[in-house]
Amino acid sequence: MALTLHNGALRGMAARELAMHLRSRSAAESVEAVTDHLLGAIEQQSLPPNIISIWLTASGSWEPMFAAVQQPFSNYVRRKGISHLGRALRSNDWQHIWKRLGGVQGIDSMLSKLSVGDNRLLCQKIGRCARLPELPDEERRRRVTELLQNLLKSVNDQRPLHKHYAQLVPACTPDFVHELLQSKSHPLLEYLSEELIARNHYPLLRRLVLGNIDGNTIIVPNDTDLKRRMSNFLPPLLETVPQQPGEESGLSATMCFAKVVLHRLATSDDAYKSLEPFDAYFERRVVRSLIRRTVKSAAGVEQILDVVHLATSFLKHHDLRIEPDKGSLTFHVARYWSKSPGKFEDHLKALLSLQKYDHTYFDRLCVVLRSIRGPCRYRFLSLSVLHTKDLGFDINEEKGLQAFTTQMKYWPMGLFLLLQKGHSVLLLERLMRIQPERSFLRLATGISILSHPAPPSTRWGNPRLLSTLLKQKASSSAQSNEAQETVQAQQRKAMTSREQSDRAFFAKSAAFYAIASGSLELYEEVIKWMRRFLRDYMTATAIYDQQAVLTMEGIALLSGIPQDMENVSLDEVRFRVTQGNKIIYQQFESAILSLKEPSFFADDWWAPLKLFEEVISARDSRATLLQRKHNLQDDQLCAILYIEMMRTMLKAEEIAIQPEHKALGFDNPDSGSFFRMGEWKATSRSTHLFFDCLAKERDNLWKRVRRQRNPATVVLPEPWPRGLPLQNLPCLHSGRHDITYGPMPYICSRATAIVFIPAELALAPSPHNQEIADAIGNFADDYRIALKVYVMHGDGREAQEARALRAFAHALGTLSLGRMSEEEAHRFWKPIFANALPKYKLPWKEPKVKYPILPTDIDSIQPCEWSPNDGKPPDIKLRKLSSAVLDCMLHPASGSYRHTGKVEPPTSSIPPVTYPPIFSQAMYYTVQGKSFAEKEGIIAASLLWQSLKAGQIAKPVANLFPFPSKDDARYPALFFDEEFVTESEKSHTYDEQILERIITIVPPKLIKVLAKDALTKLHASSPAPKQRSTYRLIRLLAASDRPQLATKLIADSIIQHPDASSWHRQLLTAGFLHHLPAHEATRMILDFADMVLEKLESQTSSHTRPEAGSASTESDSAPVIKVTTIKFLSQLIDNVKVISHHTSIAILRKLFETSNHIDVRVAVVESLLAKLARCGMDDAIAEAVFVALHAVIPVAGSLNERSPAGELEWAETEAKNIVPEVRSDSTPLFRSVQSSLGHYQSLSQSTRQKVLIRVMLPILEESKVNSARWVKSFLAKYPVELKVADVPIFPVHPESLGFLLKSNCDILSSAPMNLYHQWLLTNMSPPLEVTRIIDKIRNDPDLRESNEGKHWLNIYGKGHSVHSDMPDLLKNPWKPSTISDGININHVQNHVFEQARLLLYIPYPIFTHWKTFMQRLAPVTSSYASNDTTQSWLSYLKPVVQRILDDIEALRTLEWQRNPKRRPAVLPDTFPYRLWLLDYTTYHSTTPQLERCENFAAQLIDKLDEVYTLGIAHHNKLSEIKAAALKSANQDYTTIAWHISRRADVEVLDRSSPVFQKALLRVELAESLFSNGLGNCKEINVLDNVKEITRSWQMSEIEEVRMAGSRIGKDVDERYKALSAKSAHV
Repeated sequence: MALTLHNGALRGMAARELAMHLRSRSAAESVEAVTDHLLGAIEQQSLPPNIISIWLTASGSWEPMFAAVQQPFSNYVRRKGISHLGRALRSNDWQHIWKRLGGVQGIDSMLSKLSVGDNRLLCQKIGRCARLPELPDEERRRRVTELLQNLLKSVNDQRPLHKHYAQLVPACTPDFVHELLQSKSHPLLEYLSEELIARNHYPLLRRLVLGNIDGNTIIVPNDTDLKRRMSNFLPPLLETVPQQPGEESGLSATMCFAKVVLHRLATSDDAYKSLEPFDAYFERRVVRSLIRRTVKSAAGVEQILDVVHLATSFLKHHDLRIEPDKGSLTFHVARYWSKSPGKFEDHLKALLSLQKYDHTYFDRLCVVLRSIRGPCRYRFLSLSVLHTKDLGFDINEEKGLQAFTTQMKYWPMGLFLLLQKGHSVLLLERLMRIQPERSFLRLATGISILSHPAPPSTRWGNPRLLSTLLKQKASSSAQSNEAQETVQAQQRKAMTSREQSDRAFFAKSAAFYAIASGSLELYEEVIKWMRRFLRDYMTATAIYDQQAVLTMEGIALLSGIPQDMENVSLDEVRFRVTQGNKIIYQQFESAILSLKEPSFFADDWWAPLKLFEEVISARDSRATLLQRKHNLQDDQLCAILYIEMMRTMLKAEEIAIQPEHKALGFDNPDSGSFFRMGEWKATSRSTHLFFDCLAKERDNLWKRVRRQRNPATVVLPEPWPRGLPLQNLPCLHSGRHDITYGPMPYICSRATAIVFIPAELALAPSPHNQEIADAIGNFADDYRIALKVYVMHGDGREAQEARALRAFAHALGTLSLGRMSEEEAHRFWKPIFANALPKYKLPWKEPKVKYPILPTDIDSIQPCEWSPNDGKPPDIKLRKLSSAVLDCMLHPASGSYRHTGKVEPPTSSIPPVTYPPIFSQAMYYTVQGKSFAEKEGIIAASLLWQSLKAGQIAKPVANLFPFPSKDDARYPALFFDEEFVTESEKSHTYDEQILERIITIVPPKLIKVLAKDALTKLHASSPAPKQRSTYRLIRLLAASDRPQLATKLIADSIIQHPDASSWHRQLLTAGFLHHLPAHEATRMILDFADMVLEKLESQTSSHTRPEAGSASTESDSAPVIKVTTIKFLSQLIDNVKVISHHTSIAILRKLFETSNHIDVRVAVVESLLAKLARCGMDDAIAEAVFVALHAVIPVAGSLNERSPAGELEWAETEAKNIVPEVRSDSTPLFRSVQSSLGHYQSLSQSTRQKVLIRVMLPILEESKVNSARWVKSFLAKYPVELKVADVPIFPVHPESLGFLLKSNCDILSSAPMNLYHQWLLTNMSPPLEVTRIIDKIRNDPDLRESNEGKHWLNIYGKGHSVHSDMPDLLKNPWKPSTISDGININHVQNHVFEQARLLLYIPYPIFTHWKTFMQRLAPVTSSYASNDTTQSWLSYLKPVVQRILDDIEALRTLEWQRNPKRRPAVLPDTFPYRLWLLDYTTYHSTTPQLERCENFAAQLIDKLDEVYTLGIAHHNKLSEIKAAALKSANQDYTTIAWHISRRADVEVLDRSSPVFQKALLRVELAESLFSNGLGNCKEINVLDNVKEITRSWQMSEIEEVRMAGSRIGKDVDERYKALSAKSAHV
């Protein structure tokens, strides 16, 4: 009985309905029958291929999966089948699945037929079928291993797919993985995934990694590559694999393994050396991660102690320095030590001994101090100073503390605040006794009284102010006489100071001392006293700015709640709160008083007005602690903290809104900033109660104010507020959506009333009466704010969602009924609710509009007129609503009755709806979310439109529709109606892009029909628009479910239209070929190659040579293949994996031999070299590449690569006495081979050596042979008394030898270097006969401009300016030679010396060429230079420079001076070059920097003494010494100058004395360094040292020294100010 499945019905079913229908039919018939029907329909394209996804899941059988994988026609179906196959192989039925696939041989055969993309997917799925710990089936692993081994030696598939096969490795047996990892040259090694292999083989990898650490026999000894490979598995093993509990309770498996690794590393030096790249990794990622995870886990103290012991032992054993910052091992150990000192102290001391010491020592220490208990903090500080290696001082003793202060001169003020008061006060007093006259405190950062310096315009903290702050008693309001006297002293200084800046400074000092004392009474007195400066505008703005008023200590004091609440009664808190409120009000009064001044500016007073908000925030943050300590109710706490504050705020607002105080900006409800409280979130319920009470009282206040301003307010009808609108109440103006409003009954009742406003009030017309409009003003409630408050008050997400739904129902019902339809209501309210409640999902109704839909009630055979817009509703325009009260509440900010005298009530509009046209950009973005029926309509319309654009149809389309057949028409016979065509032609269409978005379900046969017809027409004529649409159709077909249908069209378009090369690159891509079935892809690339080669051979036989960028035509009409197309083929062959390496190499070799065009040959050579880089480990492939490259040698070694001369050409030129043309300016083949040997290429060392020996050196030899024949021809044409045998012969491109030397010195023999050296010397000092030829060429203009003249000069006539690459060999780390007759460093140094010595004998008095050459040997003194660069210069170039200078001094003898015929005639001054030999401080060294600066200063002094010895004639050398000194590190200038200054004896007054003269030279040099270095000086102690030097200079009796001291003294003062300003800014 035939299966009764109707394809039309299947296409119209939803996914769930379709699954149930197919399942019922399979039960009635069979799964196989349903599968066969579906696949047959997909093959005929009656059904879209994505229907198979539903059936694979719904069938409940593996049979559809087998059929899907093995069918040949649909890529989508096959990939879905492979995905299900992966699930099947992970199931318990895997053996049945494996057997059904044919076992190893069957899967091998299947993989050989799949496309590259499907091959990758299947390997990926198989590789994930044996994951640990879920699927530890050894039999499954054995089968996968057999499969992989079979694939590696399979003859079925020669494609280079090792990258995909490597994905099978995770599912192989441990023995195979072990063997693979120990291999040195396995083709899979470069593609392995450490993460996946670790996840599946962590037991094996743990054993191997531990073996690598232990150095046992598991790892091959001395195999560095293998050791590094094992090290790469450490990160996943230590962090992520496996994700399961470990053997120890509370610890994961990775944590347990990390402990084992640390234990091994802590006991072995050799083990850690094998992991050198991971030293930073271990401290940061292993040690820190382990301790952090251990602390977070359920581990006990003993386990934590064990981890700490291991980590400490590891770090200590290898002497690794650590940073004790947040999250570090020290950080965690210190926390546990503060709880259990006895258990952790030894470990803490060991860690402290390993911590780094630098200028950030105190900053990092403070981070740790914050994490430990207060009583232990001073003990930790003393332990840290005592046990840090670079310190070692006991600060509990006076001597130890004094010694520590000499090294750590500046203490952060925040450090003392972290210590307990007893410890901090005692430590501060001791430091003040030790350093009574020296500033030792670093200013605090942020808005703090401790950021106020001691003396003005400095960056030093005030120890007396800090001491006052530390000694204040939180439990007492009494003020000590000492604090009061200090405040009074500051007040006197402020009143008597002449400078405005000093007045402001001391006035702020008085306020800060009052705050530090903790006395609110004293602070109040100072606040009142400060009003005397209100008329002094600059002073007033300084003492009332943010830095003075809003300090964190001041706000904490005004909050009235002390930080330490021990022994603090509620009465005292209540008293302090009252006092704080009083001071806040006094600050407000100061702002009111300032209104009288002509210089008043409201923005200058925002800080005093913001005090209200800041103090409330501070009280809110401490309220919970106070409530818990005294067991208070919310209302009790509110009464203590806020009732008096509320009265104060209401009193202040009542004054601020008076007309005479309008300049403050409080005359309207939304301008009073200190009542908003909106950018922070209240945490205490008492604060919310306070806000609620304040809102109610403010509303009452504004009712009175508004009534006074406009009596009509009394008769305002509901819902107009007669007081404040809701949004202007406290804490409601913020735009934050994460606030949950606490208990605020008044505010919530207001919000509820607004949200649920009755319809008769909300929809009533807006008042148009002028008097009512003036009374309303801008006091309309904001519906959005009300909605947010109503929904988000209280706790519980469910309750909030329920309130949101109630508000939603009221808005769409009561507030919309009669004003708009239901559909309009959804459109109107959706943006309003989305803005107010973005995190809540509400049941919005979206209009169900489906278009375009194919007509169903027509005869599918008879062509029918169709407009895709038939189902498209008309666009809905924006509809303005008549103004209602609700609109004023929805737009309170933009509308209301804001302007008196003008009645303009706001209106609302219902948003428009636009339905995008079929081919619009909007449809492009939304098409994927359309239903299947809509997509079918879009596909039909787009294909018809494509056909219309191609000029194929006007009405009926017999060749497209019905499709796929008359009996089963997925698309009936249709044609567009004229109106639709006319409308669509008016705008740009996106039909092709739309099809690309849903290309999976577009029938490929239809695209092929259109593309084939368009290409046929394009062959006849090819206008640009038609060409563009044609190639887009072909590209669509290539991206479809059956890309193989595009192969013939793509090949024809490439051959028939060679000019469209840019389109060819978009059509024939690696991605396209990788999606073709194996045989189709292979046939495609081979056919394309055959067509190209056939065209090339045809062109060659007819002597037609293609030119780059153009297509020449032969005698007949057949198109000529373009060079760009041939290049494209060579590059494509290199990039795709659809043919074997040997096949691709054969094609490339054939291309090189067939094509004479240089661009083609270069592309071929580059492809061959790239293949060699990827496959160099495979000897057979490498040999095939080298055989192919052998053809390159005669061409690259010729005189002209574009037209290489053969023996016939040479014989002809020699017979005619013609010198062959040399194209030395165009050598792309030679350059390509040369570039492959560069430093940054991907060839391995062994492969580079083979390229060098088998390709590059033979090219150079061929080049020498051709060069010799050229020299012979040249000498025959221009006869001279010179034999060919007497002329040194070099390659055509001798400068390339230098490039080879720089890149391949370790694998090159000494012969090429000697040849290069000979060429350099020949050009520097050519033989006499060669010189005569050079002179002849230069003196003959015609010969000089000829090709032969230019080439002779290029080889022999570069002269003394010839560039030598040999010095560059000595500027980088030297790689020892790996061959027996290789190059050694002494050989290179000798050559460089000989070249320098030869240039020395050139008779130029100014030594131009010698100096240029010597500059190549100059040291790199930049502080940015790498250690390798500086060490290379010191080790290799410095000895050469020393040898050259010694040679010059050896020549400069008395006999040489007296000889009038001396050679060289003159010798250069070596003084500047001897300065190169100094030990610059920028060089990397293990010597401490201070010692290096001192040594460098001593060397400079020696040079100064040498200048003095030479006499006044050589005084200009001082400038050279200055320049050399400035080559040291910028940050070292000041230190070096200080050392030089110390050795300048400025007490000697005898100007004729050598000591006096040397001292002046030293002062001059030191001044130069000081002036250049002070701008970079960041250390205060260094500035102090310089200050001492300048003072001694300023007191000198020598005028030059005094002047220098004065100049430097000014620079020092400026630097002090700059550092102070920077500190204040921070």
